[in-house]
Amino acid sequence: MVSAIFNAVSFGTQPILGYNYGAGNTDRVTGISCVAFLCFQIFPSIGKGGIGAAVFLSRQVFFPLPLILIFPLLWGIDGVLWAGPIADGLSGISALFLVHKEMKKL
Repeated sequence: MVSAIFNAVSFGTQPILGYNYGAGNTDRVTGISCVAFLCFQIFPSIGKGGIGAAVFLSRQVFFPLPLILIFPLLWGIDGVLWAGPIADGLSGISALFLVHKEMKKL
């Protein structure tokens, strides 16, 4: 349910960010980017779709799959349960780094 809310906000925010970025309102883009970051939608909005796809894949593939394979060997079924939240945390940290780096360029 929470994920659906974040997705709705992110899809609604993307056109607003894209419009303001195109209009040269980088201050507004910077202000809105905190919400967009949480939803991983800032990169497609400013024409950096490849980075956005990498952030998405890091949350869905790059971090979870290795953790789902490794953690059960260490902690059994609890390892599978912890793989998701830890993968989300790692993905969030990497996305925060990328957003911070991109906001410096604006």
